[in-house]
Amino acid sequence: MKQLKQATKFSKYAIILISVVLFSYFGFSYSISPTFLIPISKVQEEYKLNYGTIIPASSPIIINNDLDLTSFPGNGSAGAPYTIQDLNIDANGTGSCISISSTTKHVAILGCELSDSGNLFGDSGIEILHCENILVQNCTIFSHYFGMRVGFGKNITLDNCTFIECGGRACELYSCDNLSVTNTYFTEVSDGLALLGAEGASVINNTFSSITNHAFTCSGNGILIENNSVRSVFYGIDVNFANLTQVINNEFFNITQSAINISNSSSNVLQQNRIESVHTGLWSRGSSMLDIRNNTFRFSTNSAINFDETSNSTIQQNNFSFNAMAINFFRSSNENIASRNVFIGNRLNFDCLPSSIDNQWNDSSIGNYWDDYEFQQPSAHLIGLTWDEPYLVWNETGEMDYFPQYIDTVPNFWLEYTVQQDLITFSIKGCMGNGPCNIEWNVDGVAVPGILTIDAQLAGGHHLVQVSIEDTDGDFGIGSIKMLVVSDFPYSLEKIVLSLLNILTVVIVIALIISSIIFSIFKRSKL
Repeated sequence: MKQLKQATKFSKYAIILISVVLFSYFGFSYSISPTFLIPISKVQEEYKLNYGTIIPASSPIIINNDLDLTSFPGNGSAGAPYTIQDLNIDANGTGSCISISSTTKHVAILGCELSDSGNLFGDSGIEILHCENILVQNCTIFSHYFGMRVGFGKNITLDNCTFIECGGRACELYSCDNLSVTNTYFTEVSDGLALLGAEGASVINNTFSSITNHAFTCSGNGILIENNSVRSVFYGIDVNFANLTQVINNEFFNITQSAINISNSSSNVLQQNRIESVHTGLWSRGSSMLDIRNNTFRFSTNSAINFDETSNSTIQQNNFSFNAMAINFFRSSNENIASRNVFIGNRLNFDCLPSSIDNQWNDSSIGNYWDDYEFQQPSAHLIGLTWDEPYLVWNETGEMDYFPQYIDTVPNFWLEYTVQQDLITFSIKGCMGNGPCNIEWNVDGVAVPGILTIDAQLAGGHHLVQVSIEDTDGDFGIGSIKMLVVSDFPYSLEKIVLSLLNILTVVIVIALIISSIIFSIFKRSKL
């Protein structure tokens, strides 16, 4: 009997010990694995609002002049602005949460959550009229007609805010000077940002996603639009009656209509933008003197560039790849020049109407690279890097590129990722140039090993995956994907259940073995 008790006691400890060891192995092996597993629902292209912060409820605020500001902390100077901070205001459909008018002092609205001003025109999370020196920072603004509305203002700054679920425009600023909108998310709204009649404005490092109408609309002079991400919207950026606008280094992806629409404007610059998987990359109407260079247009289902009554513009050093049509000169688009561009894999490189005349396809000595040139001119010869026979751009109008260029197969690729069994895999698609190639992967500024595919470990938050390729001829290309991993929790429910079932199965088997041993010991003791 004593032996039985000892065996039973030993079996209990053995089962506990084995269970702990198995749980540690199965349950935590994912955290030390070199490949990181992320539930498919956690990898998204859109920003998701975090409702985790709880701020005490407050009543709506109405300020009609500088005197009304004196009840708030600060003295109204640039170094100590009057501060409205950490308030949770639910207006319950009765009107604006914060209304400020006719002030000149410095005011800062910081860390507030503003909701439900109502769905009537003019109802806003924040309404500002005839004011100067206003900073709105780190605020979450949702369930309004207008998220924020500013009129006749000066020195207005919006930084690191979130706008969500706005039935009208998330943010509208009209007849304002010296505006700054930075690091702000616009998502799940009808219209994103509108700058109307702006004089001197910067829109930098913002994200626009899941917008049913226009992501961004602007008019005025001297507007800088730089480093923004525009994804999964109906229209991208609409530049209307705007001069001296700079659209630089933005990314556009999955746009139902035009990524960039320019109308009735002059002297605008579009440089280093990445425009992919859109209906039309750039649609310009009634405009002139556009400077379009160093952009990438890929996978446009209509056309990469569409000119309608647009003249005296430059299209230079752009990459047109795998578009239904690269360039379309529609009605009366005259005296434009397109040179030093690369045309690869487009269904149609060019189309135009007879009313579009006097357009050029080369400068004084250099034209464009056409991937079908050798098919069109099989007997041509190279003189340096220029073919000795012109390229017929469009037969109906007789437009010619007199200095078509020869380029060794250049790196012309893009990045894709797939999620399979919770594993994010990045891969290179397209042409990687003349091989063998030197391929370097980089994740969030850190070099990682890999040749064609990389399995990256990504925590929650924003990430940039880049790959650079240099072929044997020294041609260089770079591709990147920006993504947001919403959660860094590495276990899917399915994985947890499978792990527990594995542990339970092994424990049952071991328990049966131990029970058999105990039974044998008991049987011997009786004998």
